[in-house]
Formats: sequence, structure tokens, C-alpha cells
Amino acid sequence: MNSVLNKPLTPVAPSTSVAAAHSAATSVPAGKPPVTGSAPPKLMVVTEESYKYLQQEIYRQSGIVLDDDKHYLLESRLMPVARAAKLASLDELCSRLRTGVDAALNQKFIEALTTNETLFFRDIAPFDALRQKHGRPATNW
Repeated sequence: MNSVLNKPLTPVAPSTSVAAAHSAATSVPAGKPPVTGSAPPKLMVVTEESYKYLQQEIYRQSGIVLDDDKHYLLESRLMPVARAAKLASLDELCSRLRTGVDAALNQKFIEALTTNETLFFRDIAPFDALRQKHGRPATNW
């Protein structure tokens, strides 16, 4: 057995309530005290203005529609691009992209948000369906 997984939990002092112990272990943005009984504040990954810009750019350059609830996708795919460019946030990445002077960064932005699949010709079912419908192999060129 792994000793880390079987490590006993540190007991809470008898005078400390469970709620107080929980709030002490919860991460809260600096300078803001935790509010009891409410959800923790949502950490902002990118401003709404920058998010709208990214939505428009990815659509303009690739035709991909990025819904309003895909902030997590932007963070997971674009933060590595921002870090590699030595930028501290997605807002800084947007600022750099808006200038239009860094073509390599723009290419990395698009590549990070697109899924490069080449399965179309590997899946024979669509071609079989076309062959059955038209009685001959489908040719596109």
C-alpha cells in the first residue's frame, strides 16, 4: 500500500468547529475574507471583452463557434500558449494578438483551439452508404 494514501488525517482541535477548519483549508483570493454560507468567488480567467475577442477571432480564422460557457476550454488550451510567450494572462495574450504583429503566436493560438482529426477517410461507413445509395463508388475529384 502507498504510505501517502494511507496517511492519517490531521485531527481538528476540539475547540475548532468543522466549518472553521474547512474555511481555513479553502483557497480564497488575497484581500477578500471568506463569506460564510455563500459559494466561493469565481476566479476570472479572462475579461468578458477579451473572451468576446477570442470568440470572434477563432470564428473568423477557423469557423469554430465558441459558446459563452467555454471559459475552461480557453484556460486549458491557451494558458500554455501564453506561458510559452512569457505572458502572464489570457488578457495579455489577447493584447498581443490584437496587434497583429506576431504571426507565429496567432498560429499557435489557432492550433491550440482546433482539433486536428484526420479520421474522415479512415471511416468506411460513409463511403459504403454512398455506394449503396448510388450503386457506385463515390468520387470527389
